[in-house]
Amino acid sequence: MTGELDTFSLKAIPSILGEEVQAVQRSLLDTIQSTSSKMLAELGTYYAARPSKQMRPRLILLLAKATGSGYFFLNILIYFMTLSASASKDNQVSMKHTQLAQIVEMIHVASLLHDDVLDNAATRRGETSAPVKYGNKSTILTGDFLLAKLMSLAVSLESWEVAQEIPGIIGDLIEGEMRQAEGALKALRIDTFPIQILDHDVLWADYVQRIYLKTGTLFARSAKCSVLLHKNVSSDVVKAAYEYGRNLGIAFQIVDDILDFTGDDTLGKPHGNDIREGIITAPVLFAMKESPEIRALFARGFSQPNDIDKAICIIHSTQAIHRSEEVAMQYAKQAQDSISAWEPSPAKCALEELTRWITMRKH
Repeated sequence: MTGELDTFSLKAIPSILGEEVQAVQRSLLDTIQSTSSKMLAELGTYYAARPSKQMRPRLILLLAKATGSGYFFLNILIYFMTLSASASKDNQVSMKHTQLAQIVEMIHVASLLHDDVLDNAATRRGETSAPVKYGNKSTILTGDFLLAKLMSLAVSLESWEVAQEIPGIIGDLIEGEMRQAEGALKALRIDTFPIQILDHDVLWADYVQRIYLKTGTLFARSAKCSVLLHKNVSSDVVKAAYEYGRNLGIAFQIVDDILDFTGDDTLGKPHGNDIREGIITAPVLFAMKESPEIRALFARGFSQPNDIDKAICIIHSTQAIHRSEEVAMQYAKQAQDSISAWEPSPAKCALEELTRWITMRKH
């Protein structure tokens, strides 16, 4: 991930989307605060009121613009007239797309609340985590509350195909979290498992499937939903949107796993946090191929003093970070290739730039 950091840096997307991202955020907070419970309202907005990148709402809205009714002709006209914000506003997204973006962001926030309980996280984005501030019970209940609220919103989209995708996304996230927990247990007790658990190809296939379930599915299936909300969209366009989201989500998570070893303090968690939890990620897998020593550290469950620090040093001494970056860029390129057949438009340009930003981000 060399090159100038944040050349794109999401700066172009606000001008393309106008006020639509802000509209999603306002609607999200209004929905959460509509409860009669002060605790649910306060805890529900604890993370939601200070969003990070708002990647998922942006993705949904951009796909809506890139594939909307008449986009093959309208977007060509817009593209060649000007790439300015004023021209792109001619192709507005529907209210249903705004609702979908809100639903997906609610899934994301609910997953953060539940994850921080499961991970015993002390911080989130550099601030005190919800479980520490409000307790595990209230945090779990608030996450459940958000999931219940978003299901009622999903019905209002009046699309059976989209309504089927929403619980599917939630199910995938749960399965991904469980697979991660199972994988962490094996990593921390690796000496009690068959030797094939250390086979690179087996571990890599499990890793990719796990990060798809934990991250990629929300990108992929919400991208698919965004396109499905348009009428008379071809199956090829739906498939392309899904593949774009899938590859973008996997690239995003691989970069996250790299940042666990290289990120700055804005991540709000210590370096090597995943390896401390016994979670095997791309950098660890590539380091294992080069260093028998790191395999030995896993085999003894990091039971000796300084084992974690030693493992982190080994990872940095190998080509593991570089090779992980290469794989992330490959998935980002596949995402870009997925929509290459689409007609040119400002929204498509933003989607393409998004794949490049993913691999260059530092937090």
